[in-house]
Amino acid sequence: LSRVCTCFHHAVVDSLYESITVDNSDVCTTLAGHPHPAEKVKSFIFTYPTIMVQNGPEVHLDNLSLALKNMTCLSTLKLIHSQECYSSVLRYCDAKLHIFHCTYTIDLQILSFLNRQDSIRNLAITAMHAADVYFGIEGPTFPPTSLPHLTEVSAVPLFLNALIPGRPVHTV
Repeated sequence: LSRVCTCFHHAVVDSLYESITVDNSDVCTTLAGHPHPAEKVKSFIFTYPTIMVQNGPEVHLDNLSLALKNMTCLSTLKLIHSQECYSSVLRYCDAKLHIFHCTYTIDLQILSFLNRQDSIRNLAITAMHAADVYFGIEGPTFPPTSLPHLTEVSAVPLFLNALIPGRPVHTV
């Protein structure tokens, strides 16, 4: 109906793209190739293994990365159920997120992404270990200006030790 009636299309297009939950790469391909609808996305939840070649479709990381880059008004991002760490998809994501959840392994790219975010209030990184990051005895460090509005966090204890001090966290 939205394709047939222009008036109806203009009335509902914002609602159609405002909140997207996907379990395949077709939507990522669409949002990567069409920046205008991608700009309308405020909540994006990706609940599928990022790469699943043997028993299912393959999600092209370039499409997911470009889709995230195009979603400039994104405030909620959840990357869930990935069996691997493909944090490189966050490299060009510049949206000012309020909520970020992922199951990716904590690595340098995740840390870099978090250091670029100053609006995140709710953070959940539920991977059980770190990848290419040596945290040392004290854990990773964040500049005091990093994640200044963080109030809710879920992560492994070593990561919590780096996140909580100096931030207004009230829920762990």
